[in-house]
Amino acid sequence: MKKSFENQWKDALGDASQTPPPEIWERVEAELDKKKRRFLLWSVPAQKKTALLSGVAAAITLVLGTTLFLMNSAVPEGNITQHTTAEKKEETEVKKSTVESTTGYDVPALTTLAATVRLSTPAEVSTEPAESAPVPVVLTALPEPGISYPKLSPLPYHETEANIKLPGIRIQERPVAFQPPKDKKLRIGLIAANAPFNPNFSAPGFQQQALSAVQNSDALLAFDRGPSGSGQNGFYTNSSRTDAYSTFQQGQAMGLGITIARKLKKRLSLETGIRFTRATATNTSNVYTVNKTTGQTESFSHTHYMQSDKGASDVLISVSGTSRYSYNFLSIPLLLNYQLLSLGKLQMNAVGGLSNEFLVSGTVVNARENEQHFQAGNSNFRTVNLAGIGGVRLSYPITSLLDINLGGTYQHFLTSGLEKHSQATFRPSMLGINLGISVRQ
Repeated sequence: MKKSFENQWKDALGDASQTPPPEIWERVEAELDKKKRRFLLWSVPAQKKTALLSGVAAAITLVLGTTLFLMNSAVPEGNITQHTTAEKKEETEVKKSTVESTTGYDVPALTTLAATVRLSTPAEVSTEPAESAPVPVVLTALPEPGISYPKLSPLPYHETEANIKLPGIRIQERPVAFQPPKDKKLRIGLIAANAPFNPNFSAPGFQQQALSAVQNSDALLAFDRGPSGSGQNGFYTNSSRTDAYSTFQQGQAMGLGITIARKLKKRLSLETGIRFTRATATNTSNVYTVNKTTGQTESFSHTHYMQSDKGASDVLISVSGTSRYSYNFLSIPLLLNYQLLSLGKLQMNAVGGLSNEFLVSGTVVNARENEQHFQAGNSNFRTVNLAGIGGVRLSYPITSLLDINLGGTYQHFLTSGLEKHSQATFRPSMLGINLGISVRQ
C-alpha cells in the first residue's frame, strides 16, 4: 500500500528530536498564562454564551424595574412631590375653599398665598412634620405684573399663621386685642380758663357802721332855707338819712397757666403747675368818704374795710355810684386726677384738690374815674389764700403724643382774703370752662 506523504516523513525521521531554545518555552508559558486570565464568559463556548448573556440582562432589568416601582409607590410622609397640571388645579381649589371657610372672606386671587408660601419642589419645603414646625405667614397681596385683581375690603385685625400639612395648607386665625400706645408717665400742658367771678364780699355790720359814721361826720349839705327869692342859704346835716347800702356784682375771670402731671397708678395721677388769673368785679353804693386833706372821694366799703389807712375823712350819703375792681392772682394748684371711664380714645377724669392763691396787685376806679392801686402790703388784703378746686375733664388724643382737654371746674376760697380786723370777708368763687392741650413725655 502506498504511504501518504505525511507517513513517509514520519518514518524517515523516526525518533529524531531537537531541543527547542529557552526563549521558545518562555513564549509558550506566557501564552498559556494569558489564556488562564481571560474573563470566564469568553471561555464559554459560543452556543452557551448567548444564553448566559440573555439571562444576565433579564435579571438586571427585573431588579431595576422593582426598585423604581417601590420608590414611586412609597412616598414618605411630610414630602411634597411634583404635581401634574390636573393635581395642581385640584389643590388650588382645596386651598381656596379652606381659606374661605376659615376666614369668612372671599379670596378670588390665591396668588396672595402663593406669594408667601411656594409649594413647587420638595427641596423648598422642610421635610419635618408640620405639627413640630409651624410656619408663620402674613398674607400680603402681591399681584403679578399685567394681571388685575378686584379690590378687596379691609380685613379685621387678626394674626394669621399657616402650617404646611399634606395634602394642602391649613389656615389658623387667632384674634389679638388692640394694644394702645404705651402711656407716658409725665405730661406737660397749657391751660386757659374763663369763668364768672363772684367776689363774695360780705360785711354783716355795714348798715350800722355806715349810719354811725354818717352821724359822727361833719359833712353838710347846702339848701335854700329862705323864702322864695330871698337868696338866703343854709346848711343841714345828712344824719337823718338811713338808706345806706353797698352791693358787689360779679365780673369775669380769665386764666392762663402751665400744668405738669405725673402718673402715680393706672388711673391716678398728680397734677400741679402755675396759673395767672385776672378777675373783675363792681361795687355800687351811696355811702362815700371824703378826704378832708385831698378832697378825694371813695366808697365807704373800700375805705372802711379794704384800706389799712383810713385817714381823716367825713362820711356822707349821696347819690349812687359804681366802683370797678380788678384783681391779679398767681395760683399754684395741687390736684389729683382720677380716670372715671374710657369710651374708646375719649377719657373722662375727675379732678380735685387745693390751690394757693397769691394776690399780686389790685386796682379800684371810682365813679369820678379816680384810680387807686392796692396790694397786700398797703391794704387789708392777705398775701396768701387757700382755695378748693373740683371738676370734670375730658381728654382726647389727637396725635400719639398730644392730647386736647376740655372740662368744667369750680373754685372757691376756703379762707378770707381780708384780715380779721376788717370785720368783712372776701371769698371769691369761679365756675367756668377750661380748655387746654398736653404733651406726653
